Amino acid sequence: MISKLNQTALGPFLQDEATAFRASSPGKRLTVDRLVDRAMADAMTLWDVYNPKSSPRNHAILSQKEAAAINQANPKLGVLTIQARQDVLKALPTKDLSLVPSVTLDSQVPGFTLSHDADIFTIQAAADVPTGSKFTLNVDGQSFEMQRFPGGLGLYSLAAPEGYGAESISDSTTKGVTTAVIRIQKDPPGALTAAAALVKARAALTEYVKNHRVKDSDWKDMIGMSWDEAVAHGVLNDIAKFAEPGPDSTIERRPDRFTFVGAGPLGLYTEATVRKSDGKVLRSYVEID
Repeated sequence: MISKLNQTALGPFLQDEATAFRASSPGKRLTVDRLVDRAMADAMTLWDVYNPKSSPRNHAILSQKEAAAINQANPKLGVLTIQARQDVLKALPTKDLSLVPSVTLDSQVPGFTLSHDADIFTIQAAADVPTGSKFTLNVDGQSFEMQRFPGGLGLYSLAAPEGYGAESISDSTTKGVTTAVIRIQKDPPGALTAAAALVKARAALTEYVKNHRVKDSDWKDMIGMSWDEAVAHGVLNDIAKFAEPGPDSTIERRPDRFTFVGAGPLGLYTEATVRKSDGKVLRSYVEID
């Protein structure tokens, strides 16, 4: 059963669906099954407008353009549709086998297994593998020490080396068996190196702070400096040193992007994400506590 109090914890699309059910079916109790059935029926109706069944060749594929049109028509369903599409694409193996590294698993503790579909690697720990048990992932001869944690295998923390990217897809435990799925991929020819991407990240940070961040209310309240005052305070030097190797700096290498993290302008926590294929800066972020 879904009470009116439970309903407030649902996402916006499901909240609307629950409200519509109560209005159309007075006196009926709202169950999970009834909500799912109604939500799926309404979602399919809108999806079919922009991805019609009359197009047999394309109906099985939801394009980025179609998802954007659904989002325009109903943003509450659209955001879920776009996220679901991204989740599916994230888990699809690459068709370019030249990008698939050789990955093996070693452990002195029995119960760990490794399988893969192209660049999608699945690591499992049997129910009787003790928490804290260690295993080694070997990626094209480079070794990474990992271990079983109470809540999973922690592969989201795998630090891919230069020339590679890694991205955690899922990490879950069912009936004591822990399964982690991760994409590990070689960078394609022509992809940016981390050093080249960092140059672009720093340039974008300068533009972002100068033309956007200093205008935000929290910057004005907490920092209180104009751009010229920040420059006099050494902000350009701070940006020039952003993400230099050190204990407080990290580089997250995903298959398609770098994310640099460290102390940035005025020593504030900073992130910058750069796409490997063309150097486009996807995100700049400077946090103010």
